[in-house]
Amino acid sequence: MMRDTIIIRGDRRSGKTTELIKLSAKTGRTIVCPTPTMAHYVQGMAKDMGKKIPAPIGIHDLLHGKMRGRRDLDRAYIDELIMCMEVLLGGGVDIKYATTRHDVWDMENIKKWEEERKW
Repeated sequence: MMRDTIIIRGDRRSGKTTELIKLSAKTGRTIVCPTPTMAHYVQGMAKDMGKKIPAPIGIHDLLHGKMRGRRDLDRAYIDELIMCMEVLLGGGVDIKYATTRHDVWDMENIKKWEEERKW
């Protein structure tokens, strides 16, 4: 069964991570980040926003089984997908292009949908 997957595209500081935090607070799903430092930063953002979310994790913690048994990881949100891929593939890899068969939502559309309460 194919899951609905959406990629949120936006410029730096356009609100992509903020949207993931809002979704995580609503659904209880974990946010996976490229590094533990970024995960800690996302947790701080959520706290500053007044949002209660499951503790975000770094991609290596997920891969090395440190999160085994956490039920909230069956459908996680990925923050900074390309950076996560670069971490997975090794330090010397620089991804310039990627393809997907999934929907790509632009931050501008998400902001409009939020205003119209469609999100």
